[in-house]
Amino acid sequence: MFPTLPFHPLELAHTEADLEGARRPVGQVHVFDWERLTAAAVAAGTGVDQYLSSTVAAGLGRRPPGTPFVIFWVATAGAVHLTVTGPGGRQQGVWLLDAPGHRGASRGAMAKHATPWAYWNGRRLVRTHRAPGDPPGKDERYVVDVGAYPGPVVGVTDVERWEELARSPAEEPDYHALSLTEVERLSGPWGEVEILHAWLRSGA
Repeated sequence: MFPTLPFHPLELAHTEADLEGARRPVGQVHVFDWERLTAAAVAAGTGVDQYLSSTVAAGLGRRPPGTPFVIFWVATAGAVHLTVTGPGGRQQGVWLLDAPGHRGASRGAMAKHATPWAYWNGRRLVRTHRAPGDPPGKDERYVVDVGAYPGPVVGVTDVERWEELARSPAEEPDYHALSLTEVERLSGPWGEVEILHAWLRSGA
């Protein structure tokens, strides 16, 4: 279904020493209000995951950076924090600043429980997922719940529910009926974009 990312996303993270001398992942942390972000996604006729993915992909597509980097996700009360980090700490995620629900951004250490959410491979955006323990059965499909804590969780559902989520994503915006193929085309406020999907390797 999806290929497996051949490395741990933390390998791309920029690190700096904390007060005790330990190396910590550091990046530009963008904070989004969950209610406003959800409302924007619903107004666009889609779900939160698809909305953010299309926003990031469209922003990067306007001036694609050649250096790969990663985006980590962690949920807090009423908000989601996206940490953009990569080699040298150069990528700031300016394409997120004008997105609906954006509360602010600052440089800081990544939260300990942050989940790898996306990877920019230098050409396209790759949504990364932790695969559940058991693969779906013959009449089941994968869905991801981005309303989970501390980050998105992939599970399985029956084909009927998967088709409902795929057909009307704004009805349950916390869920994303995952594509059956590596490539997915998404429509958002900035037009149609193409993203890729990949599994995180075990332990990532």
